[in-house]
Amino acid sequence: MKHRSLVGGLSAATLVTGLLVVGSSAASAQRTEPASARLVVGTGVNSHTGAVRPPVLFRPRFTCHDSGAIVVVKLRNPNKTVLFFEVRLSGGEVSEALPVMLPARRFDSVEFHGIPNGRYLIEVLNDTGDFVAQTQVRVRCTV
Repeated sequence: MKHRSLVGGLSAATLVTGLLVVGSSAASAQRTEPASARLVVGTGVNSHTGAVRPPVLFRPRFTCHDSGAIVVVKLRNPNKTVLFFEVRLSGGEVSEALPVMLPARRFDSVEFHGIPNGRYLIEVLNDTGDFVAQTQVRVRCTV
């Protein structure tokens, strides 16, 4: 029962989050930088067992704005089924978590807005709360 409520909550939150992210814009000049990252992915699962494989986490990127950076994390679902994840960004006084629904064998991006300069940890949790991937990002925006 716990699994169903978490998945339903993630689905509804994903729809709401998607609407909020699409409507965002920035009035300042934009500069996109690749973020230095060290990818650490959970142990792979043998494809012969039929178990779910963790998402593929790509190097985060950031874009500088007057109100802080936008950090974008791209994920790919290597499985043949839809998967639900929570993506967290944390560091210093910043902590944010967003739900993600990844269609089978598709890509999706997660955006964190208003992020100040600093080092951050990005973690991916599956629908049961297990950590399945992580990376680090360093945001450096000059005025």
